[in-house]
Amino acid sequence: MLKRGQVGMFVVIGIVVLAIFILVFFLRDGILTELVPAEDTERILSVKMQAFTQHVNDCVDKETKSALDDLAKSGGMLNPVDVLTYDGKTWTVLCGKVDEHNNCVRTILTKSDFAKILKNKVSQTLPNCIITSSFEESGYILTNGEMNLDVDIGIRNLIVSLNYPTKIQKETTKIEKDIFPRIFDIDLVGMIDLINDIIEMEAEDGGFTISEYPSIFYSEYMIEENKDDINSYFVVGSTENDLDFKFAVRNEDR
Repeated sequence: MLKRGQVGMFVVIGIVVLAIFILVFFLRDGILTELVPAEDTERILSVKMQAFTQHVNDCVDKETKSALDDLAKSGGMLNPVDVLTYDGKTWTVLCGKVDEHNNCVRTILTKSDFAKILKNKVSQTLPNCIITSSFEESGYILTNGEMNLDVDIGIRNLIVSLNYPTKIQKETTKIEKDIFPRIFDIDLVGMIDLINDIIEMEAEDGGFTISEYPSIFYSEYMIEENKDDINSYFVVGSTENDLDFKFAVRNEDR
């Protein structure tokens, strides 16, 4: 039979054991973290950076494709003023005839101007897509610098690079990344040159005729021309993607 003193001792031991168990239970994450080797922390940070990179890439892809589609529908122009309505759609006028000699006021597309317009448009929408809060967890610190976008229209490709200094850190271990580049297989140079050729022929040669255009372009590009009683409406696209530029040639005096 246990004496009163022995019972008290067992009660104290039980309380101490229970207190230790409770303490370990609530502090287990911190204890486990302390036991994680540095190389495992680096691996975890690398996985988190890969996930963040994928999120950024998805946003750059989404916003770039959306901006390209919007600009193509408006003839490569941002907020065009001179427009016509045909087939229930709005068409940007890139060549407006002004006299009986078929001279017209032309809006020439250039690679550099289009790149600037695309850069500005994507830069406005991209911050709303990239959500950093979903990558912030207890013990891990995500910090980002200022976003700066570079757009380069190359031969048969489009390079959109986001300069977005990013650091994920846990205590003294960190991983960093600055540039998030994306490459789109799209021949903007060829389509822009083709649009300018059409505008030039409309302005100086009395009108564009698909049958007279070099046949070498038929396998790579799609050219569609529609007309109403007065004006002409063109759709220029590539056979390798679904991006179509549409614009109008106005033959009427305003």
